[in-house]
Amino acid sequence: DESGQALRLSDLFEGLPLILVLGYFHCPKLCNVVRADLFQALRASGMVAGRDYIFAALSVDPSETSAAAAAAKATDLQRFSA
Repeated sequence: DESGQALRLSDLFEGLPLILVLGYFHCPKLCNVVRADLFQALRASGMVAGRDYIFAALSVDPSETSAAAAAAKATDLQRFSA
């Protein structure tokens, strides 16, 4: 996870739908656009993370670190928090 702790995908299933986004945290083109569009659509839907769904973004680049995940999460939360 973004703090460097091992996490199994199954740990994210808490009885809610899981929205899983695969991409890169240091993506020069579409990855950030995909996440931004998804967050805007979720906001417009009125659904709330943790109540209506679980959201997880995973990098497919093995060289990206937990620090990259933490930075992407912080940026996303700053830009898209209600």
